[in-house]
Amino acid sequence: MDEKKVLELSRFTATYTEGLEKGLLVGSQCTNCGAVYLPPRPICLDCKSTNMQLLEITSKNGKLLTYTIIHIGPPQFRDILPYVVGIVELDSGQRITAFIEGEHSKLAIGKRVELSLDPERKGNSRLRFRLVDEG
Repeated sequence: MDEKKVLELSRFTATYTEGLEKGLLVGSQCTNCGAVYLPPRPICLDCKSTNMQLLEITSKNGKLLTYTIIHIGPPQFRDILPYVVGIVELDSGQRITAFIEGEHSKLAIGKRVELSLDPERKGNSRLRFRLVDEG
């Protein structure tokens, strides 16, 4: 990968992480075809364009598409074992992998979730979604 591509990728990654620190979801949108990505990407997967712009993803709610409960994890997450990681589809259509908060017995595919950033964590590990009480 040439240096220009590495710098561009670093810019997108840094902007995403900085956004999480401020409580924002930052994605990217292709100016050629309009495809939107979260986290941001420097290249469009649909049309292969590099004409991408950063944008704030305003959708903060979605549904749980799939999940797994992790009982043995890496050292930096041992303090929260067991924990749940899942794929959330936001109401705006983007999909993102994140920690899922809530009682494990209430987890189910299709359950509603809402954005919940952990102020004690840094970077991508801040990103969490919490189960929405539906009743």
